Amino acid sequence: MIMKTRDGGLHAAMGLPSGAPVFVRERRSGSRDRDSAPLPPSTVASKFAILADDIPVSPEVVSDFIKAGLLRRYDALQVLQSVPSLFGDKPAPKHREAALKWAFDVWRAEGPRSERVLRQIDLHVETRSGWREASTARFS
Repeated sequence: MIMKTRDGGLHAAMGLPSGAPVFVRERRSGSRDRDSAPLPPSTVASKFAILADDIPVSPEVVSDFIKAGLLRRYDALQVLQSVPSLFGDKPAPKHREAALKWAFDVWRAEGPRSERVLRQIDLHVETRSGWREASTARFS
């Protein structure tokens, strides 16, 4: 199965050979949910895809696709947890910068719910001596 993603590209559904995760942002009226969290920048989202928002899909179809293993519900905190594995050992500075900015946006949207995840992931910040783990950096 091929799906249209938010960047306009076509992406093989999960469960197919070499199919990377495809996330869907469900629309729920009147409730604050995972949809309010920001989408990751393209440098972070290069290892997965997000179903295009302009494709009308009923909640029943989404549920069936999730049960079949073709889609995953978008949860910014789950995606944020996978950031270290998306870049490899030596990510480019622009990738680190984009991940850091997106992590901040997720923190602003999710509030205290995000703090456990942010402590666990290997975010880096830029210092005078270059990029280093945020947990070891000191700011003045």
